[in-house]
Amino acid sequence: IFLEYSVEKQDSYMYNLTYYFDELINILIPSQEVQETRRKTFDYIRQLLYNSLNVHILPVGSFVSNTYLPNGDIDITGLFTKPDDESWFAKTNETLCYAAFNALNNINLNSADKYIINNVSFINADIKLIKSSINNISIDLSANQVGGLFIQLFIESIDKFINQNHLFKRSLILIKAWCIEESNRYSNNNGSIHGTKDGRLSTSCINVMIVWIFNCFGSKLTHPIQVLFHFFKFYQSFDWNKYAITIYGPKSALDLSEVDFNDAMPGIHCDNYIPIDVLDYCKDRYKNSYDSVVTNYVNQVSNNSDTIDTPRSTHSNAQSTISVSNALS
Repeated sequence: IFLEYSVEKQDSYMYNLTYYFDELINILIPSQEVQETRRKTFDYIRQLLYNSLNVHILPVGSFVSNTYLPNGDIDITGLFTKPDDESWFAKTNETLCYAAFNALNNINLNSADKYIINNVSFINADIKLIKSSINNISIDLSANQVGGLFIQLFIESIDKFINQNHLFKRSLILIKAWCIEESNRYSNNNGSIHGTKDGRLSTSCINVMIVWIFNCFGSKLTHPIQVLFHFFKFYQSFDWNKYAITIYGPKSALDLSEVDFNDAMPGIHCDNYIPIDVLDYCKDRYKNSYDSVVTNYVNQVSNNSDTIDTPRSTHSNAQSTISVSNALS
């Protein structure tokens, strides 16, 4: 029915569609007020753990790149020394519980300065976590998870390369929101496809899937709605029994020992839009040692924390209008 409309009416429809998607993305993207609240919360727990345990913590995950959703966690990792590797969770759990007790009983604190810690729990998984809530913001604390630092550096490098008013970050936010909030409607009410429980997709998995969409179709993508369309179209027919997806493309699930940049699934035409040196950015630059990883990451975040833009949409004829000819190409 849509294609039976006149070209002018089709273009008007696409203009309105992109406008509403821009509005949706702007609602999902954290506001300056939300960012400031989370920064203060992070500063509080950073100071608390340093004063109590002499431990430095670093933000990891979507908190760093401002690609978290309104109800997203703050993921942090503590840089514990080797002797503390097996006992960090007990000491940290005790510190958080003690701080929670003190905050509840300190009548001299103003409500604006009060940080209430609730629901402290320990998750004994392959990667041990301490989960808590500080002023109703969920906090996930791990130990020495340097891989989380790589991921955010990688996201920043991909977003910088693609540019287009943070097209990659805006697309990531839109698709992650669909995976968390909407995918349950298409899974016979078996829950969303996002989440590390029950073998569902983690945020890192979704990041990899989106990177491949840009690598395959990047020369044609100018708006998150196009990225969402190709995400649906590509993965609804992807053969997960035979292949795994990597940032370099599909890889045979029978042999994941090495990933070849040219190892493509049959029948797929790929633009190879993202250069190999961009894909290898973190691996090549931060592979030497744990100490250099932490040092370089701290320096980069310190230098860029005030300059990394929030990926907020600005709808205009020049930036966001998509004609029928390129909307779903």
